[in-house]
Amino acid sequence: MTVGAATATALLLFAQGTITNVDGQSQFATARAIVDHHALAIAPHLQSSPGLHGRWYSWYGIGLAVITAVPYAVGKLIGAVIGQSNNAELFMASILMPIACGLIVVALMRLCRTLGASDRAAAIVALGTVFGTYLLPYSKEYFTEPVVILCLLLCYDEALHDRTVTSGIALAVACLVRQQTFVMLPVLGLLWWRRDTMVAAVRGAVPVGVAVLITAWVNAARFGSVTNFGYSHQHFNGNPVTDTWRLLISPYKGLVIFAPIVVLVPWAVAELWRRRRDAVALLVAGFVITFALDAFWGDWRGGWCWGPRLLLPGVVPLVAVLGPWLDGPGRRRRLFGLLAVAGFVVSAPVMVTSVEAQLQNAHHSGPQIIEQYRMVPTIARYTLHHAHEERSHVLGESQRFIDVWQVGLIRSVGKKGAAAAVAGSLVLLAALGLEVRRLTRLPLDDAQPGNSGGVTPTS
Repeated sequence: MTVGAATATALLLFAQGTITNVDGQSQFATARAIVDHHALAIAPHLQSSPGLHGRWYSWYGIGLAVITAVPYAVGKLIGAVIGQSNNAELFMASILMPIACGLIVVALMRLCRTLGASDRAAAIVALGTVFGTYLLPYSKEYFTEPVVILCLLLCYDEALHDRTVTSGIALAVACLVRQQTFVMLPVLGLLWWRRDTMVAAVRGAVPVGVAVLITAWVNAARFGSVTNFGYSHQHFNGNPVTDTWRLLISPYKGLVIFAPIVVLVPWAVAELWRRRRDAVALLVAGFVITFALDAFWGDWRGGWCWGPRLLLPGVVPLVAVLGPWLDGPGRRRRLFGLLAVAGFVVSAPVMVTSVEAQLQNAHHSGPQIIEQYRMVPTIARYTLHHAHEERSHVLGESQRFIDVWQVGLIRSVGKKGAAAAVAGSLVLLAALGLEVRRLTRLPLDDAQPGNSGGVTPTS
């Protein structure tokens, strides 16, 4: 947990403190409607579709909006005290993502150990995945992927420990957050049955069945039909042949470019296959299904966003196979480290400059890495000269500033905001220092465990 806490604290230093992308605004608006009006209707311009009674509803799953309702309610209370209700509500909702990424580190370490990795190798893989791939920018952008990834990691790990009910609950939450995740039920059901009994598989499927009923009820309440998800404008009409290569190696969305550590996965899979066939089959199947859904989807890019966003729920669990692989010769860790650093370099500018800033002068079908770096000094200078000006609501104005909560606080409150930003940053730095100090004192077992975590070797 200490590694996860340190990760979340470090990411909170660079948190957005607000929600700028339309997908996130749609989820946030639904959370606000749930808390304030006990309803689901939102504004027409927020990634929504027309539904019953002339109202408009988000076309996303209800799960993240329900989760967001809790920090939104807390932000509402804080805002009532400090007089900045909207900013407080957005801030409290936005910090869900860095916290989720901290929990992803914990869950990924746990899954690595279940596969047979040492504590040290598990920590290297988990930290390398969050900081060394394009998952990093999604620790601050408000999309569903971090929450879905966390749920799937827990689901897979619980399944490999033969705890089918808790595995099913985690899968059900993932399905409510991202409806496409329902397609993982046959794979998990087969694993539950193979590792235990048909009765156990049925027990695991029950929570997912409840998620099906909730989704059907929400669809009927919003759009008048249990099978209407609101995606009337998008279909599975992509070209899987061309989209496959675009998703793998294109300069805009290539997985190998945005997550270089994945090039090591085939070797790790081949090595682990001899000892953990059920686990490897599960993780590979999760990736293949996620990749196929994206390749066939009409908007394979996942919108204007960093890297192949829609692949993340398949990619992050799959890299757990690198945990046992890193317990081999020392050169493997050095190679992993180099690739993780390369991945960090690719995504680092997004931590200070919003991807959406490229929309100001967009000439391509997706954000570019070099262009993102070019914008950093320009936006830094603009922020230095204009941070104390009164906040403007001109479209695109927020993308001209450094994309961290400290700048947003200064722009909203002025000098008092600057003092609060410095104080808050110092508190986070102090907490991070304590966590890192605690980490250096933790004994990390560097010996590769045997058949740990209840995973039965399959011949």
